[in-house]
Amino acid sequence: MPHLQSMQIEYGDRLRIYALHIRDDEDPRAFMARYDYDFILLPDADPVMAAYGVSSTPGLFIVDGRGYIRFNLYNIIFDDSKESEDLGHRQRAGHRAPFWSALIRQKIDTILDETK
Repeated sequence: MPHLQSMQIEYGDRLRIYALHIRDDEDPRAFMARYDYDFILLPDADPVMAAYGVSSTPGLFIVDGRGYIRFNLYNIIFDDSKESEDLGHRQRAGHRAPFWSALIRQKIDTILDETK
């Protein structure tokens, strides 16, 4: 999520990031406030999760201004090292984040260039 927040700051109002709250006991507003995330919160997002086929976290999609999915993190194949086999889900996601955040920035730049 810190990578996504940095994108929100970098792209400003040209980018909207939605945080979907699903299957978690923690108060999502308190969590976002604690880390200064300023995403748009969808508090009861199970229907959105089902519509986009989110089966695990993180589920990351880029949807362009016409509503087309232009990036789906589930389509990215990660070649995890042997060291990451012992990591938990959250730590493994943290190791992958710099890679996928670079891919997301490239895709956002491509979409923004198309709209000029």
